[in-house]
Amino acid sequence: MHDLLEGIIPTILTLVLGQLVREKQIKLAQLNYEIHHFPYGINGRELKPPPIPDQALRPGGRLPGTASEKWTLFRLLPQMIGNQILDCPAWDVYLYLRGIGDIIMAPIIKKSWLPYLDEMITTFLSLTEKVFHGVHTPKMHYLLHYPRLLMAYGPVIHLSCLCFEAKHQYFKNIARTSCNFKNIAKTLAKRHQMRQCWEQADYCLGKRLMLTSDTRDVPVSALPRSLVGALQCKLGENVTFEHVIKTWSITVDAVAYKIGSCVVIGVVHAEDIPVFMKIHHIFGVKGIWCLCGKILRPSCFNYHCYVVEEEPNWEVMLPGEELAFHGLDAYDNSDEGLTISVRHCI
Repeated sequence: MHDLLEGIIPTILTLVLGQLVREKQIKLAQLNYEIHHFPYGINGRELKPPPIPDQALRPGGRLPGTASEKWTLFRLLPQMIGNQILDCPAWDVYLYLRGIGDIIMAPIIKKSWLPYLDEMITTFLSLTEKVFHGVHTPKMHYLLHYPRLLMAYGPVIHLSCLCFEAKHQYFKNIARTSCNFKNIAKTLAKRHQMRQCWEQADYCLGKRLMLTSDTRDVPVSALPRSLVGALQCKLGENVTFEHVIKTWSITVDAVAYKIGSCVVIGVVHAEDIPVFMKIHHIFGVKGIWCLCGKILRPSCFNYHCYVVEEEPNWEVMLPGEELAFHGLDAYDNSDEGLTISVRHCI
């Protein structure tokens, strides 16, 4: 993922934002204001991008932040400033790259997407050459090989080195804080093995791991009747219960579910349009954890995000029944209503 997250995306963001500032589509101060005051959801607060200095948008400049923070800025940029951008070829370059990234970052890729991906890459490279006058890096050229590699090896997200780099960061932090200048290799190996023992001490690797936070009992009489009916419909009419256990978040097999988060629960098969559910409650009933929420059905696609409308009926699902394990955030746009930006194609 060095090609995208630490190569093409920062380069294109620098070029596009610099062009927008020079064309006075938006001021740098306004851009930094939007970045700082954007209402990041519960899934994006920890990866909030830093403000952009003036020298970062000059020739040869580089955006500040980690790869994950740049990825957050790349995904949420239309919701931050999309309604302020008029007709601009540089913005079209960003939109093409956004479409390319949605396919490349997908954990499951259909063969029918590959010709479309190949066409988008060709258009993106030619448009970048035209708009930015000869800006062409080796990593941009590598994009031409992605359709062939995806056909041969499957989704390249499974070959990402980010997990290994995150693991390496753990060792770098220990090396920096331990102040060991003698046998650092032994220190790192011992600390790592002790951590592994601690992490695996409380459960067997063959069991399903569930972690909850801040649980409390709630009587069934305090819940809406329609919600109780949806729970009984999901668990079976013969299941009776007088109280449920409520929690604010639950982690199942390293996948986090939080109240206020949105998950993809299905698609409209003909058009592959995702259908979302916003989690309003997380209940434990007879040892079974249930995610309770309401359906968010897309009404249109604008600024590279889905404009959704909430349906009144309750929906109940179990952890693991979603189509994509990444939690998403719904943002209230005054012009459009609720909007959701997906992390990749579904």
